Amino acid sequence: MAQDTGYNNEELMRILSTLASVSNTPQPDQSHQQPGLPYQPHPFPAPGSNAHAAHAQPYDPTQAHISHTPPPVVQDPRLANRQAQPQHRDPPKPQQLEPAKEPSYVPVQDVSTITEWKFGLRALNTNAAQNPEFGASISKLIKDQDRNTKDWAQGRTRILAEQKMKRENEAASRASISLPGLLDNTPAVRTPALEAQELTTYDAKVYRATLRLTTAQSQTLSDLGVPFFNVRPDLIVLEAGSSVADDGHAKIGKGHLLELQRKVLNHLMELYGD
Repeated sequence: MAQDTGYNNEELMRILSTLASVSNTPQPDQSHQQPGLPYQPHPFPAPGSNAHAAHAQPYDPTQAHISHTPPPVVQDPRLANRQAQPQHRDPPKPQQLEPAKEPSYVPVQDVSTITEWKFGLRALNTNAAQNPEFGASISKLIKDQDRNTKDWAQGRTRILAEQKMKRENEAASRASISLPGLLDNTPAVRTPALEAQELTTYDAKVYRATLRLTTAQSQTLSDLGVPFFNVRPDLIVLEAGSSVADDGHAKIGKGHLLELQRKVLNHLMELYGD
C-alpha cells in the first residue's frame, strides 16, 4: 500500500465504523464487566499489522448457544488458597481477510496527491464509473464490517452469559453445604476481578482482529481508487498549513485528512449501504 499506515494509528480508530452500525440488541447483565471496557470494539482502528496474514474461518451463528450446564462443583476447603485461572475465549476471526493478491483493476485517476474534497469527489466518481465491480466491492466491505462486528458482539455476550451461569452454580454449590464452618475460610472462585480479566483478554483479542480487518479494508479502498486512503506520505503533516511539496502538491494535516476519510465513507455508505 502506498500510504504510510503509521501516521494515523490513533486517528483511524473509528474510520470504518461509518460503513455499518452495530446491532442495538440489548446485552445481558454486565454488572461484572470491567469499568472502561464497553463492548464497542474500537470500531475498526487504524492499520497496525499485515492485512493479509491470516485466513478467515467461517463463523457459524448456530454455535452461539451456551454448552450444557456442568454439574455443580463443591470447592475443597483445602484448596482455599489457590486461585482460579481465567478462561480465555478467542473471538471469531474476521471473515474478509484473504491472501494478498494483485488488484484486478487499476483506477483511472491517481488519488495519491488529492487533498481537497471537491477534487476527491470528482476522482471518486470517475473511478467508480470506470470500474464495473466498484459498487459490489464497496457493498461487500459494508457487509463484512457488519457481520464481523455482530460476531464479536455475540462472542462477548456468550462470555457474560457463561460467567453468570458459573456464578449461580457456585453459589448453589456453596449453599448446599450444610456443615457449619466448612467454607468459612474458602473464598468464592468466581470473583469480579477474575471475570473482568476474562473480558479484558477477549476485548484485547477483538482489538487485534479489528486492526487486521481495518488494514485489509483500507487496502481495498486504496486499490479501488477511493480518495484520501492513499495519500502520499510526504503530503501528510502534523498540522494543517499552506505548505506545499516540492512538486507543487498541497500538503494536508492529519486531522483534516481524517475528516475527509470519514466524509468519503459516509458518502459511500449513502450510495451503497442497505
